Amino acid sequence: MAVVYAVIVIGLPKFLPSMPRVFVILGWVYVGVIVVLGVFFATGYYNLTAVELVAGLLIFSWIILFLRNADSAGARRILAVTA
Repeated sequence: MAVVYAVIVIGLPKFLPSMPRVFVILGWVYVGVIVVLGVFFATGYYNLTAVELVAGLLIFSWIILFLRNADSAGARRILAVTA
């Protein structure tokens, strides 16, 4: 799940160039936090359950924000075409 999420975040500016820059940066921040969680797991600071829980919450919260931003980007595109 985390690998697919990282691919989506990396390719997001190419897939949907109309996405707000702040949202793309938020995706990169979430990827960074998930990488830090992986390092904590590798060093034994966190167990796998904690890493999966936090990573899952971050990814699903990003998906909710993505749906809201994609909907508003579509509305902006429709307004631009009709104007």
